[in-house]
Amino acid sequence: MFPRFHVIRVGSGEAFGSVTSTSFGNERWVADGWIGYLLAGMKPIPGRWHARGEFWNFAPDEYKAVSRLKPKTEWIILDGYWGERAELVLDTDSNWQRERYNESDHGHCAICSQTLGLGGQSDGYMSKKDIWVCCRCYEEFICKRSLEFIPLT
Repeated sequence: MFPRFHVIRVGSGEAFGSVTSTSFGNERWVADGWIGYLLAGMKPIPGRWHARGEFWNFAPDEYKAVSRLKPKTEWIILDGYWGERAELVLDTDSNWQRERYNESDHGHCAICSQTLGLGGQSDGYMSKKDIWVCCRCYEEFICKRSLEFIPLT
């Protein structure tokens, strides 16, 4: 399964701990200075990794989010790419509306990159944040709050 971050202690604006792996499948997910996400429940925490010898610090983007990182807790690690998509899928505050994409232009689904508009699907779902997803990703992932779009290898 996904790599994990084990929190040992929490300091000023960051958590110190160990990771089970810095890679997932054939991809590197954790490296010094890299963007990443921690996930436990429905609210991912975006932040940045910092190498500390064989251990790691994770500094959340929002300072107050560090209060969620308690010693002796375990968090799923997602890299920046997949974490951004997970944050989109798990966001319960977004209101999605089915819309016709402007046929004189095209865009891409924020999850699978399917073409929307010119040369692709005519309809999709748009959030108030002007983010588009295709109908399949909306039904399969956003409605179900499912992260099954993340490849397991």
